[in-house]
Amino acid sequence: MEASETAPENKLFKSRYGLLPRSIVLLLLAAFFFQEVAHAAPSVESFSHDIVRHPAFLKLPNASARIEEVHEGPKGRLIIHIQDAHTNTSAQKNISAILEELITRYQVKTVFVEGGTRDDSLDFLRPLAPKSIRERVSKKYLSAGELNGVEYLSLGSDYDMEVRGVEDSSLYQKNLETYASIVSKREKILEYLGEITRRLPALKKKFYPAGLFQFDETRRRFENKESDFTEYYEELVKRAPLTGTGLLGFPNILLLKNLKALESAVDFDKANAEQEGLLKVLSEKDPESVGEIREFLGSLTKLKFHSQPPLFFYENLLISARKAGVPKEATANLAQYTEYLKLYASVDMTGLLAETKALEREIFKTSLTEEDANTLYEIDAYLSLLKNLFSLEITAENFNAYFARKADVRFETVMMLAFLNRKLYDLDRASEV
Repeated sequence: MEASETAPENKLFKSRYGLLPRSIVLLLLAAFFFQEVAHAAPSVESFSHDIVRHPAFLKLPNASARIEEVHEGPKGRLIIHIQDAHTNTSAQKNISAILEELITRYQVKTVFVEGGTRDDSLDFLRPLAPKSIRERVSKKYLSAGELNGVEYLSLGSDYDMEVRGVEDSSLYQKNLETYASIVSKREKILEYLGEITRRLPALKKKFYPAGLFQFDETRRRFENKESDFTEYYEELVKRAPLTGTGLLGFPNILLLKNLKALESAVDFDKANAEQEGLLKVLSEKDPESVGEIREFLGSLTKLKFHSQPPLFFYENLLISARKAGVPKEATANLAQYTEYLKLYASVDMTGLLAETKALEREIFKTSLTEEDANTLYEIDAYLSLLKNLFSLEITAENFNAYFARKADVRFETVMMLAFLNRKLYDLDRASEV
């Protein structure tokens, strides 16, 4: 979820434990523990209220926030992640409005903030002044960038809320020092990495098989966020059999392949028409609750969209249809769409991403039979790790990969440049050195 914002500013803010950077402020709202539900299917009117179990039904003011992703976890807790915009006053006010909505509508009690290490609540100051004065003072410090949206609400309101820091103070301080050392050199390092990387395309075209070169271009566009996962995935599963690589060891890739086949068989127009007809029948029994369902569906516009709606919703919509006496043939396409969602829910997205990288490596390993081609691939992979490292976008897995190669003499800058330059000279392309 993103808080609405204007242009961000970079400042420091004071807390009770010193100066902390506001460059990346992460808010995690831990809401409710999982509550047991009856085995019987819930009625239509319960669809929009159980956001712990079905977080897709969370509603927030459009003026304050945009919900970007929804995931249902297995632990029975709800965590709402709000992306902050540094010390931007507009964004901080919107965060305060989001919190107020979550507290009053969904009884959220605890807010976890990055940059803090203990109880960061400002409610201990509340007895010193009436609410009207606290609101005025907190607004002044918010505008000056001395308070963030969480602290503003904690001081200026009377809500029962707890603000807790999520940091280990020693690790946080070490991270700040590391960040400062990287930032001072980052632009020059990234520019230098770019100079080295520019040598790669001509050499790949020479040493990679033609089909693999095209696949590598698709991979590169995906990693640079120039294309989406669908294009990359389709090229991946198309390339795998051409290199003799089977998919049996990649269960989530196989599931996604089956999912795409099932998607092509779903008639979304008919499913939408059946949904509309079903809501008309149900509205005669409970107009108010069906109105809530229509409001939810209005935010989706159509069944076929990128953010998947909760399987729970459609399963129980069909159960309600049976209870209302609607024949199965009247919702056949809607039922098929529900099966599609059920298969989608079985895909482990984290596992899928790991499998795509493993399959990608297998494709390159199988295709690159010459030593020079393999060396070129290894250099390309290492440069990508360095770019992510100095862009502060590296994952834990990639950091481990970087650390494992760091001590290898082949990946010292002088060695990589010597290899690339020598190969370019051999191709009579000295101008690219």
